[in-house]
Amino acid sequence: MNILNESVKQTTLDEFSSPSILKGGFLESEKDHFMDVGAFLSSEEGKYISSFRGMFAIERPMYGQNVPFGYFDTLEDAVAARNILVNNNWDVDKVPESLYSWRFFTEYNPLTHTWEISNLIGDDIVSFGFFKSIPIAKKALDILIENNWDSSHIPLEYYYEDSNIRPFKRSKGTYYGVVRRINFEIVTLASFEDKRDAIAFRNSLFLNNWTLEEEEQQFDNFIFIKGDEYTVKNNGEVFGVFDRICDAQDFVIECVRNNWWNGDSYFT
Repeated sequence: MNILNESVKQTTLDEFSSPSILKGGFLESEKDHFMDVGAFLSSEEGKYISSFRGMFAIERPMYGQNVPFGYFDTLEDAVAARNILVNNNWDVDKVPESLYSWRFFTEYNPLTHTWEISNLIGDDIVSFGFFKSIPIAKKALDILIENNWDSSHIPLEYYYEDSNIRPFKRSKGTYYGVVRRINFEIVTLASFEDKRDAIAFRNSLFLNNWTLEEEEQQFDNFIFIKGDEYTVKNNGEVFGVFDRICDAQDFVIECVRNNWWNGDSYFT
């Protein structure tokens, strides 16, 4: 593959993310429209539960703001989840994912008319791609939940055809990046001159649960990818190995600034 080192590797949210960026679980402008369920239930039964656009949300006051703990399709599911949280010191891992509303994991993108699925995996909020319709997004979500969020079980035909593909305009023409939203930022994993190559690389990520193939791939002039490692090389000499692409990119900038003399190589 042909990767350009001048390609944008990490940007803020753009057309690949829904404009409905959530802060504290809901749009700040929408939070004014919440209705406290406790107003028509007993105060104990409705504690921490609010109603919003046909869903029920669990929110708990923390650190001076209401922190969301999930959205649910029915009041019964919300009450059940709230009780589990209260009885388990608010450990969200104790709440069965089947209780949550499918909308808890999805965002609609009006620019592409697709639904994006995201979830907290480890310490990162990651996207699992864009899907063609609500029924297909629900099917994909069921597959992810049933398989511990392993995307390799999702049929490729479920995805929106341009899911995770982003065109870059450059002086030499258009290039196509394979991107993924991680913690509300768009991260470019690779870019190609031919869109077909970008789609093939993206599909391999879908089918391998977003794990890069073990065969070393060249990311740009100095960064090479193998598995989950990013190696910085110059003229065949290894200068550093990193767990994150952004760290490798920062290291390359420092090496170039110092004419590739940095005293010590760096390995994570």
